[in-house]
Amino acid sequence: MSLEEIQTAPSAKKWAANSFAISVIAHAAIAVLAVFIVAMVYEDKPQAEFASAPPPRPRMEPRKLEMKVRANQLQRRSSRPKLAPRLAAMTPSQIALPEIKKFSDSKQKVKRNASVLGNVGNGLGIGGGFGDGLGGGGGGFGLPQVMQDRCNPASRMARLQKSGGDARAEAAVTKGLTWLAGDQNSDGSFGQGYKVGMTGLALLAFLGHCETPDSPQFGVNVSKALEYLINVATKNNGELRTPGFNHWGYEHAIATYALCEAYTITRMEGLKGVVAPAVQRIVYGQSPDGGWRYELDKKESDLSVAAWCIQALKAAHLTGLNLPDVDKSLDEAIKYVEKCTRDDGGVGYMPGHGAKGGLDGAGVLCMQIWKKGEMRHTRKTLELIVKRADKFDWNGPGANLYAWYYETQACFQRGGSHWTRWNAAFQMSVLGAQGPDGSWPATGGQPNAGGLSWYGCGGNKDARVYRTALVVLMLEVYYRYLPSGA
Repeated sequence: MSLEEIQTAPSAKKWAANSFAISVIAHAAIAVLAVFIVAMVYEDKPQAEFASAPPPRPRMEPRKLEMKVRANQLQRRSSRPKLAPRLAAMTPSQIALPEIKKFSDSKQKVKRNASVLGNVGNGLGIGGGFGDGLGGGGGGFGLPQVMQDRCNPASRMARLQKSGGDARAEAAVTKGLTWLAGDQNSDGSFGQGYKVGMTGLALLAFLGHCETPDSPQFGVNVSKALEYLINVATKNNGELRTPGFNHWGYEHAIATYALCEAYTITRMEGLKGVVAPAVQRIVYGQSPDGGWRYELDKKESDLSVAAWCIQALKAAHLTGLNLPDVDKSLDEAIKYVEKCTRDDGGVGYMPGHGAKGGLDGAGVLCMQIWKKGEMRHTRKTLELIVKRADKFDWNGPGANLYAWYYETQACFQRGGSHWTRWNAAFQMSVLGAQGPDGSWPATGGQPNAGGLSWYGCGGNKDARVYRTALVVLMLEVYYRYLPSGA
């Protein structure tokens, strides 16, 4: 080794040692910097919060808190029936019902779709979002003008006052509806022996006050009544009747009338599946003379059954569904009513029969609701009716609730002095007759055999529902429909 190499060797070793030390320091610095950066990033990320206690609830005013507690207690104690589900909105496919495809003279049956019938009737929910704000259950769409006043509380009271109604009349209606609600059967029906007809009448009374499935007080009652009638239609091939009742034409017409009104007011799509075949059954069962009979069998006719069929078809006309042959059937039906009306204005049970006064109002109302209210013999009939107004007495021997139901509507539709005279007599008499529980007792008319009497004197469950529903409908006359001259 040279002298130069010997002199520089220690220096090189020293430089190498220094370089290694610097490298270690540099890497340590980098590591520290990396840890610092990671710590900064971690600090910037949002961290999950673990509260030791739930966030405080907003304070509620003591009065509101007390009301809420009481409402919860009442709800737990209430015996009001619950629906499961409560008014679930239905689409047509969810509520498949039998449809009348075709009737033949040999077999008047509604064709049944066996694959879907089992879906109807068990926990059926009915709905349609009628809305809030107007009427008993709201008024969220355009009703036919003739029906609009019933669904607006302000218009309802204004119409009542304008038409000569006493403030007690509206209170009596609410009281009567409350009694009906309390007398409803667990299956949604009303009455005992003639459940379909009584359910139809009770439902008409609720609808006359614009009570719908969404109504706060009577919504459950309305929805259960609708469900009952839908189930009956399903079980009876579309016919609305109580099994074993030979005069079921009355029931079918009354129940169809109620279902048509329910659809018009609520627009529930699910009702179309039962309304359409029910209406078609009436159209098909019309006799060649234009009327209807007990079993809608195209045989002889009578005006009593025909009047309910005409009311049902007019309600079908107001649905806006444009159901086949409804207007044509009404045209033929009015010809039948004219055949039953004598030259002196009296209306008979059948063409050529003597007129006893019981169907005078029925004949006039049918003419009024379908284009013939101004006929000469219609005006004659109205004169006969108002002459009897002074004898209107709930407890009198001539009491006839069936006749009064029609005569009240006929005089209201006519208006003027006819309505003034009739209203003065009928209103105070029926208001005074209402019982403390909201129902109406037997009239003093025909002998009471204990069964259902059209006169209003029966004593059983059907008769009580019948009387109360008819009188409620009479007291709703002030706003249920517009008078024909309005």
